[in-house]
Amino acid sequence: MHPRKHTLLTQTRASSFQLFDNCMYPRSSLDTITMAPYLNLLVISGVIAAVCAEPQLQYMQSSVIRVTPGVGTLEQAVADNVRPNTIFSLRAGEYVLAQPLNLQSRVNVTFTSEASHTAPTQTPTNTTDDQPVISGGFRVPASSWVRNGTVPGLNGDTARVWRATLPPGTWNPTRGAPRQLFVSSATSSVKRRVRARHPNLFDSDGVTVHGFPYLYWKSTLDDTSNTALPHCENGKNCNAKGCNTTQCNLSNLRNHFGFRYNDSVDGALWDALAADLHAGQAPALESIVYHGWTQSRHYVADIDPAGHAVTFTNPSDRPIGFWSGRQSEGGQRYHVENCARLLDAVGEWYLDSTEDGGGQLMYIPFEHEIASDGQSLDITAWLPRMNELVTIDGARNVSFANVTLSFCDWTCGGTHHKTVCDHQSADFQTNAAVTVRNSSSVHFSGVTLSHLGPEALWVQDGSKTVSFTNGEMSDLGTGGLRVGTVVSTAGGGPSQRPVNASTAMSDILFTDNLLTDGGWVFASGTPVFVQAGAERVVVAHNEISYFSYTAISLGWSWSYAPQPHTGLHTVRKNYIHHLGFPRRDLGDAMACVYTLGQLNGTVVDSNLCHDVRAYMSGGYCLSQDQGSSSVTFSNNVCLRVTGSPHNTHYGVNLTYTNNIFWGGYYDSWVAGNVSSAGALRTSPNIYATCGSVDYPTACPDRLSMDHNLIGQINNRSARLFEGNFNESSSRAAGSLRFRFSKNFYWSDVPDMNLSVASVFGGESARVNRGSDHQLSWEQWRQLQGGTQDAGSVIGTSHPFANHDWATSFNVTLDPNSEAARIGIANIDVSDVGPRHA
Repeated sequence: MHPRKHTLLTQTRASSFQLFDNCMYPRSSLDTITMAPYLNLLVISGVIAAVCAEPQLQYMQSSVIRVTPGVGTLEQAVADNVRPNTIFSLRAGEYVLAQPLNLQSRVNVTFTSEASHTAPTQTPTNTTDDQPVISGGFRVPASSWVRNGTVPGLNGDTARVWRATLPPGTWNPTRGAPRQLFVSSATSSVKRRVRARHPNLFDSDGVTVHGFPYLYWKSTLDDTSNTALPHCENGKNCNAKGCNTTQCNLSNLRNHFGFRYNDSVDGALWDALAADLHAGQAPALESIVYHGWTQSRHYVADIDPAGHAVTFTNPSDRPIGFWSGRQSEGGQRYHVENCARLLDAVGEWYLDSTEDGGGQLMYIPFEHEIASDGQSLDITAWLPRMNELVTIDGARNVSFANVTLSFCDWTCGGTHHKTVCDHQSADFQTNAAVTVRNSSSVHFSGVTLSHLGPEALWVQDGSKTVSFTNGEMSDLGTGGLRVGTVVSTAGGGPSQRPVNASTAMSDILFTDNLLTDGGWVFASGTPVFVQAGAERVVVAHNEISYFSYTAISLGWSWSYAPQPHTGLHTVRKNYIHHLGFPRRDLGDAMACVYTLGQLNGTVVDSNLCHDVRAYMSGGYCLSQDQGSSSVTFSNNVCLRVTGSPHNTHYGVNLTYTNNIFWGGYYDSWVAGNVSSAGALRTSPNIYATCGSVDYPTACPDRLSMDHNLIGQINNRSARLFEGNFNESSSRAAGSLRFRFSKNFYWSDVPDMNLSVASVFGGESARVNRGSDHQLSWEQWRQLQGGTQDAGSVIGTSHPFANHDWATSFNVTLDPNSEAARIGIANIDVSDVGPRHA
């Protein structure tokens, strides 16, 4: 349970604080306050500790408007009070929005719970249970549930189904029917329920994720004999890897619009679904297809039982089959959902919607949700009725404190049945639960964003000085924080809006938050997603867990091209764990910290990362993808990942100092797959081209690595180095410099003698570039004019005083170890994550 968050000011008497630059600071710390020259935030003893623009700063000059819970009461209060300097004090209860709350051009306005709205000299006693909830949901009347509704069911079992009749106008027909259901009971808190699907996501208990909740498609739609299916406009056969926007018009690419299913295994399923579809009983049937680092959502246009073909109304980004074969990142996987016939498991639901905004809601409850008389349900259920909750546009000095915002639905944007619902980090989305646009000094303190479909908070279009602190983002359909304005375009990669000083996002503070349980709708949803055109973003002391993809993603440019107003970020003291749990949907680019493009002075320091589990390849700790440049990584701890603790696709000016890269173990679902996840990995064939437009003169160093602990454990198939770190085999001798010094190497594999085995320089079972990449220890040290890895050692004893990390992550070095003797420093992980008690 996440502890109750109080702001700094609500815990301490005002007399102990001093106002400075619109922020309050402890008087005892004033002597240690320094202004960071590149960051528009104040730092106390090296730790960001200011609480800026809190509601309490307005007590003496603001009007207090007390609002009571109800439907539309909050919007009405806001509409009736448009003057600046207003505090909306919210009593505990549910504030049901009739429409999204629009705070356009507002100045000096605060929304806070009544429990915490006390004079600064008092200490509030509010808890998560008595916070006001700003809700975008429709609460299904408990009396509307009727037992034993009938559905066609795959298994013919309808006795467990309950129905609730929704009156017309329950949801807005122009927006589309609700796509999520959230349920609570007397014995369980609010949780999302699974929309009817096959295969089922959970086992019969409705809690444990099914061992393999996917089907396999058989082949792609790449034969041109069926002219009813999309094909290349120039007649070219668009097969698995033959399609891109330079060859064909995306709208006509066959393999973006469907696949052929395995009739011998799944023919009965698709025959039944075809009958439903053609009879109008499955109007919004969806097929979700898994790719390397994304999943694509598709509405089913038609099912051809004779040709065993499924076609979609909307395309995927890359063609289905780009990752070919079951032993690939995509794995030829898919599932289907949103049809009454698929409703067959506890916790599943389906909405048979009508055009007037009503319909029949069907649900299979858990046993504890059925009342003792067996004739009613002891639950509260919500259907989200809107795609966004709050929009802050062109505003200044807006604050939310100690409130919860919940129940917001997802959409793909645009024409939903035609839009691409597929791209990395789900950046195709055009809405968020809370959007901050072209605004300044916007602050969220002690705020919970939960039970949502889209991104929780999106800071965009020139917004500056925005903070989200001491809060929580949980039960998310996508991700948590997004900063940026890049929107992906189908088939052509991301489309970057021009960024200048006024449109760039800057000075964003995201600290001491819990982010957990996300990616339920779009598996590539990213907890912290910072795109190009953002600078000085601080992500510190957060706990991030239980997402299906990368935890923190920085940059969004895929090249060495200069990115204006991008970088100078700080990622520090975050506790990141259990990515790819409980659902193991994606892989490849998945990592604790992932970077792309130029990031100009960004620092990633003192983060703890463990238990990253990819579907196939990937599952890294630190992953520097295409063009990642000008980033320093220090004092990070990487343990228990399925891929390499360190991975560099290609980049320059990357510095790694005093990190622990403690070798990957491999735990693949794919039978027969052999991991080559070395402790350090780089791509062997993509480099900066010196003398090109990227770097007109000599290339800078690609990366330098000094004073790191590099270990390979429990993996006989892997080597310390995967890929090519041997610069002699690069395109231009000396153009790519990998500089190593004073590192400690270790392996606990009994037959891996690091000093004589060919584990240095690079080689892997998966990327075999030849014997010139396989170097012994002595050969490796002859690089860089005989200075490579000067001062480094191959360990003869374990470096850690205690290396049983089953229950704790104490990575204190044995003071007598060889690692300590060469100057590698201890890393203290005791204070990672949120700092509140």
